[in-house]
Amino acid sequence: MKIAIAGAAGRMGQMLIREIARTEGCSLAGALEGAGSNMLGREAGEVAGVGTSHRSIKGIKIVSDGGMTTPESSKWASCYCDTRGDGEAS
Repeated sequence: MKIAIAGAAGRMGQMLIREIARTEGCSLAGALEGAGSNMLGREAGEVAGVGTSHRSIKGIKIVSDGGMTTPESSKWASCYCDTRGDGEAS
């Protein structure tokens, strides 16, 4: 199973990367962080403390999420997907 992690450099993101590295059949497909993160361009495994050569995470660098994980974009997505059609977040 290929898995992408949003917030890869945070505590939870790092923990998830470590779990992917130790779980048979899982591999890291992408690692995302906010545009202002100082972790952009670094190897996800290095940031998570599992190294850069593990088979399931090798070569995956942290890239910008393009602003899609901000509170503002989440509210927009919630309104966009609102089934009531009134434009308000549920």
